[in-house]
Amino acid sequence: MFLALSKLVIAGLKSNSYKYKIECSMENQIPSSNVTNVNVENGSVFVIKAGQGAVLVTGNYQLKPDEVLLVTPGANATVSGQGQQVHIHDSQSTVSIVPNATGPVVTTLGPQVQINAENAQNANFTESDIANIQRSVMNQQDPSQDIMNLGNSDEQDSKSNQTDDIAAIQQSILAGQDPTQEAEAPAAGQAAGNTANNSFISVDYNYDAVLTKAGYDTEGFEREYRDEEDERAVLIAEGGINLDVEVTEGDLDSGVGYPTESTASVVVEKGTYALDPDSFYIPQESVDSLLSELNAEITSGGEPVEFSYDAETNTFTGMQDGEIVVSFDVDFIALPNGDLTVSITTIVNQPIDHISGDTTGMVSNQGDDIHIEFPVSGTDINGNEIKEPIDVNDGVNEEFGTDPGTVINESDDLDSIIHGQVPLDLGSDEIATIVFDPNQPSLEGLTSNGEPTEYTVDGNVLTVSDINGEPVLTVEVQTDGSYTVQVTGPLDQDADDITNLDLGITATDDDGDTANGTIVIKIEDGENAANVSDEVTINEGDLENPNVGNAYPVHGSSSVTIVSPDDNIDPSSLRLSEAGKAALQNEMSEVTINDGDPVTFNMTTDENGVITITGVDGDGNPVLDITMTPTMNENGDVTVVTDVNQYQPLDENNGAGDTTGLITNNGDTISVDLPLEIDDTDGDTSTIDITVNFKDGEDPSFGENTEIAEITENDGEQTANGSIEFDQGSDHVDEIVFDPNQPSLEGITSNGEATHIDTAALASDPSTLTLLDADNNPVMSVTIDADGHYTVTQYQPIDQDDSDITNIALNVSGTDDDGDTANGTINIVIHDGANAENVTDTIDVIEGDVDTGAVDGDGNPVQTYPVEGHGSVTIESPSDNLVAGSLRLSEAGKAALQNEMSEVTINDGDPVTFNMTTDENGVITITGVDGDG
Repeated sequence: MFLALSKLVIAGLKSNSYKYKIECSMENQIPSSNVTNVNVENGSVFVIKAGQGAVLVTGNYQLKPDEVLLVTPGANATVSGQGQQVHIHDSQSTVSIVPNATGPVVTTLGPQVQINAENAQNANFTESDIANIQRSVMNQQDPSQDIMNLGNSDEQDSKSNQTDDIAAIQQSILAGQDPTQEAEAPAAGQAAGNTANNSFISVDYNYDAVLTKAGYDTEGFEREYRDEEDERAVLIAEGGINLDVEVTEGDLDSGVGYPTESTASVVVEKGTYALDPDSFYIPQESVDSLLSELNAEITSGGEPVEFSYDAETNTFTGMQDGEIVVSFDVDFIALPNGDLTVSITTIVNQPIDHISGDTTGMVSNQGDDIHIEFPVSGTDINGNEIKEPIDVNDGVNEEFGTDPGTVINESDDLDSIIHGQVPLDLGSDEIATIVFDPNQPSLEGLTSNGEPTEYTVDGNVLTVSDINGEPVLTVEVQTDGSYTVQVTGPLDQDADDITNLDLGITATDDDGDTANGTIVIKIEDGENAANVSDEVTINEGDLENPNVGNAYPVHGSSSVTIVSPDDNIDPSSLRLSEAGKAALQNEMSEVTINDGDPVTFNMTTDENGVITITGVDGDGNPVLDITMTPTMNENGDVTVVTDVNQYQPLDENNGAGDTTGLITNNGDTISVDLPLEIDDTDGDTSTIDITVNFKDGEDPSFGENTEIAEITENDGEQTANGSIEFDQGSDHVDEIVFDPNQPSLEGITSNGEATHIDTAALASDPSTLTLLDADNNPVMSVTIDADGHYTVTQYQPIDQDDSDITNIALNVSGTDDDGDTANGTINIVIHDGANAENVTDTIDVIEGDVDTGAVDGDGNPVQTYPVEGHGSVTIESPSDNLVAGSLRLSEAGKAALQNEMSEVTINDGDPVTFNMTTDENGVITITGVDGDG
């Protein structure tokens, strides 16, 4: 916080008609030092010293005691040393600065001095040049002639001495003093130089005649001139100079406290006559007005300050409770050349309030500056008043710091009060209030559990509330910059799990000055919801005679809860993971029904997060469905209920299915793994693994033969029916089949010939078993359906044992669609009937004549070949039907014939080749051909 008794601005119009402006300031942060530092902000700034030209400097530079700094028009430079700081800027003229034991001394050059990069290099200063320039600056005289006459130091010294002598004599005469006290006349010729005397001589004036003596013979000349009397013009001092004093109030935090002091001065140039310091004063009417306004408007800590004025010392003093708050003292000091220095020393002992609003009068508050203005009047020694008064102004500043930030974890620090601190520099005044700004951009768009929030500002307390009006964040700041933060509810974080809040605050001190700061809060996301899993197992229904509740469709259900440690879980975000969904779509072809029929699946997720998986068969009939429904609880948790319905049996491959992936088949159980994901309201994801097990139900099973098929052989085809108990269990059994191996059929003969199973037919239709004779003609066939009903058909007689009974036990099995198998046995009893009698038949064939003596039309002999013979016989079957198609040469007879047919020859020994065939109708054909076929 700065008190506006601190800025020195000297601005005025001199008689040589060039305008200059010098800004100077003293701040309590600048320590006293014997070093003079220069900081060039912009523009051209040169340093001159003996033995070199003018050197351009930039940035920071340390000015030596034997150097002079020249700041060209328009440049900006700051010069500091011995606790003083001067800011130099003049838009029209060059300003010269020399270091001094009491601080930098500043003088403005005349417009005839123009320095640039080219003439700077050509300049060459002697030690005498630099000394003359420094002397002029120290005397607050324009050193332009010293700079322009560089290299003529001796002549310049002489002229300077003469000028000083003349000025001294003039001053003595004007003051009514004896000028001989200022300059004595030495003997002529004593001084070396180009003239007879390098100083002034005394001339006696006796009101009659004047005789000048030089101490040696002189010659003169006569010249006629006209003497015209004219009144001498008297130039009046311009005055009209503004003197601004700037002093910085003490800093309550930095250790550089009160009091703070600043002194600034300005030179008032004389006119024709020297200025009289004793004549300078502050007009009484101005004193009265100023005291009235000071007492009415200046306060410290909100309490009034009482001002008084001491005319003897020209000092204004402000008191409070017997203690000095502020004082400023005005001094008038005559310079040897007749000019006058006006200096003002301001001391601030306590903070001064700066209440903005008053912009008029002798005491005003403009922004953070308190301006105190009053005129100073005076005359020269001839009684001429300065043309314009001198105004004295005051000003002030203040500043505020920034928060490094406070980190809060949403889980660990929930409901805890966390402390933070904004680095606050109290400045010169005590802080009255720190409040939150009404508009907080960083809170715009902030959500809690996915819902918008709103914030309220009540002075130094800021509250963020959720959609239900419940507070989720409270921040309170104190006047020392400390603050507390309490997170009482979830706040949604960004993708980096961070919520960054920059809360604007405004500090106001006792004098109404404000500073803006920022409370920085970083809220880290808390714990994420833990990953969970759930399992639903259902047993398949029973297709036949099911128990209560075990018929299709069957149902299973389970639930799992995702607990929210901080942020609410968003039920609508429940979904199958992208990778899981792709894998399921790829593996669902493994699920079949009816021993391989495909199931068509569809997966959907609605806007509420309800996931439904349905499977239908080729006709669109439902096979199964799985529904996962998320529901939010009052505390922000979400419960997912999984409902499973199965309408048809699935093909479990008896544990021999796929054992990897999301869909597996192990131990009569089809398992479907559903990888789900769900988010909390700030986007953090947790996983839910739900496994649905479809467990195989009852396996198929055989019972007793409820009906035995019995046949008594006769001479025809006979059929008998039987039945065996069979339960399909939970899955469809499409058929009951005969085992390829049937021990009870081993050794069965028909008509004395061995029989065998038609394996090809059995492979083609395993529900029908056919017994063939040696010629592959059916002897018996048995057909069984999926319900255990079977039919026996006997085509040929089956040879019985001595008891005339053949007991046949045929092994059967039933396998359901998922590969579960049951084994059973059906029984067949065949009773022997009457056997057919053996019969014989004889056929006689008489050979023909190969040559009858006649010839045909072609001249060939006529013969009686071929010749034919016919016969027939009937075999009566009293019991077993004889199958015509079963007529055949006995194997033994056929073998004997084949062995003996070589005995038949023609043409006196030519062999005859025989062939014997039997077709499917039992037609036996024996053919014989000669060697030519």
